[in-house]
Amino acid sequence: LHVMRDITERKRSAEQLAYLAHYDALTGLPNRALFQQKLEHAINVAERPGRTLELLFLDIDRFKQINDTLGHDAGDAVLKETAHRLRACLRESDTVARLAGDEFVVLVENVKEAQRGATIAEKILAAFSPPFSVAGTTIHVGTSIGIAASPHDAHEPTLLLKHADSAMYRAKQQGRNRYCYYSPQLDAETAVRRTLEHSLRHALERGELALHYQPSFDIASGRMTGMEALLRWTHPQLGVVKPQRFLALAEEKGLMDGIGDWILRQACRQALEWNDDGMRVAVNLSAQQFNDMQLGQRLQAVLAETGLAPDRLEIEIPEEALSGQEEQAQRSLEALHALGVGLTIDHFGFGHASLAQLAASRAGTVKIGPALIRNLPGDASGVALARVIVHVAHSLGWRVVAQGAETRQQVDFLRTLSCDSVQGHYFGEAMPAAVLRERMQDQASLLH
Repeated sequence: LHVMRDITERKRSAEQLAYLAHYDALTGLPNRALFQQKLEHAINVAERPGRTLELLFLDIDRFKQINDTLGHDAGDAVLKETAHRLRACLRESDTVARLAGDEFVVLVENVKEAQRGATIAEKILAAFSPPFSVAGTTIHVGTSIGIAASPHDAHEPTLLLKHADSAMYRAKQQGRNRYCYYSPQLDAETAVRRTLEHSLRHALERGELALHYQPSFDIASGRMTGMEALLRWTHPQLGVVKPQRFLALAEEKGLMDGIGDWILRQACRQALEWNDDGMRVAVNLSAQQFNDMQLGQRLQAVLAETGLAPDRLEIEIPEEALSGQEEQAQRSLEALHALGVGLTIDHFGFGHASLAQLAASRAGTVKIGPALIRNLPGDASGVALARVIVHVAHSLGWRVVAQGAETRQQVDFLRTLSCDSVQGHYFGEAMPAAVLRERMQDQASLLH
């Protein structure tokens, strides 16, 4: 009996080891090793005439933010729910696997219709639309998907995965929570992205980052009311890198904590140097930075280090930050109000926050973004939307800043809408502090 029990235990242990060698312990999906075997076999089959396959490479959007703000147990819960939703989208003949971290792949074999992967990608995106319930917290989770085909895009498993990965990053660059097919031009873009990532890790210590400032003006009096600090990066070989190219990359690679603290310190020091009565300096935070559990401590440390009065600092957050992780968002709001800093909701009216969430934020100021302003006053629907935004904000007792004014006609129209302040390229590009100081008076005169 003892011998039989020992044999049974050994058999069970061997089976468990075999399982762990081929399946992910957290999600129960095939792991990288097993998927690699399946992919090699599928590519060999796809070499036959009339056969093809498509590979979908998925990455959970802003997964690091979930781990950082809610903890790794919450991150694990999101991964398990992701596996469950992916399985529900697929046929029995399709294979879904977890490669590592928040990276998943779907193998679609025997593709007969053109771009079958796109149909599946759309099903996956729809499956991610309902919010996730994690540890009693409701969060919105998105995924970016890259698609590559064999034999059209590659005959070799590693290269096919690489191409699908490149397409996934293109989907992220295009706004996340969408899919993109691989094209050869993505190879060059991937190489540039890797160069940017490597350089960005050292940009701060090498003195390549700088802050430029864009003023806002009271639309009635022409008095300058504040300065928005905007990050600029001049790469030694690539020249000026547009913020939309590197800010998302910095967040994705976990570099924004150090860069964000540097921005805050520099902006606060600059505000002290200007020392204009009532002048505020505004600093933008992403949804990820806003939902950082340490936000209050970080801001308090910077204010104490620089000596800037809290009411001289304005924190700008995107509207979406209020709806993604509601409990943490509320904690961050409480921390900001306790410190006494100002709060602006950026791109107001285009996020996912409800009116109740917006009212509860007690922001004080909202910004209408350039996407709406650029088509005014000719766009009738845009005019109607702008009027509603101004009405809602003023009903809450908040100020309205119109961002992105480029012409005198737009400035005059914004005045008729009863916007409180205005900023934009009509007054000039964002500039270094020293240059801007010399031109402040000239810019204000443009309102008269």
